[in-house]
Amino acid sequence: MIQESGRKNEWNTGFEWDEIADLCLKEVFKLDQFRENQREIINATMKQKDVLALIPTGGGKSLTFQLSALLEEKITFVIMPLISLIEDNFTFVRGLGIPCTSLTQTGSNKIGKETYSQIRKAEYKLVYLTPEKLVKSDSLLRILEELYSEGKIGRFVIDEVHCVSHWGQDFRKDYLSLSILKERFPDTPILGLTATATVKVKEDLVQRLGLKDPLYF
Repeated sequence: MIQESGRKNEWNTGFEWDEIADLCLKEVFKLDQFRENQREIINATMKQKDVLALIPTGGGKSLTFQLSALLEEKITFVIMPLISLIEDNFTFVRGLGIPCTSLTQTGSNKIGKETYSQIRKAEYKLVYLTPEKLVKSDSLLRILEELYSEGKIGRFVIDEVHCVSHWGQDFRKDYLSLSILKERFPDTPILGLTATATVKVKEDLVQRLGLKDPLYF
């Protein structure tokens, strides 16, 4: 069952990180105010809620996880379908001075020792990767299990989450493997982002990803 976002101000203010969120918005992202539902999505995922967010292209969906990552001493893992999307987002975030890395090396499923060490020590705020990298790298899965046991994973972000659904126009088989997230890391919230999702697609996403009472914005 998908919960609608509820009362307009339910997820808007009154959280202990409100002031630092406003400060990050202005000082890091050089923005004066949040766009529609951005603050609400950030607050919901910070409260450990699974969230599905339908945000039109250009509506600022990346800010929801970029800023969230700055509000806690944990790692946000961002799963994107295309290396080009990862590179664009990674380059932007790195330009802001946010500690981040991208696991998009081709031809190998192994993670470099230095990157392994930095992820394990939670030295990054954001780690970008493809769904294939997540499920096919045994070394990465071991790191995730260690981080999870230590409470150091903030959230898993699935960009273009409609790719999970058979009912979506851009269905991608590799995205089905992301059911592993709730199977192995049940207490870590998932933030699913898309610019397009019908009611049928949303219901399919909840089932396939095993989302727990997700909020929908």
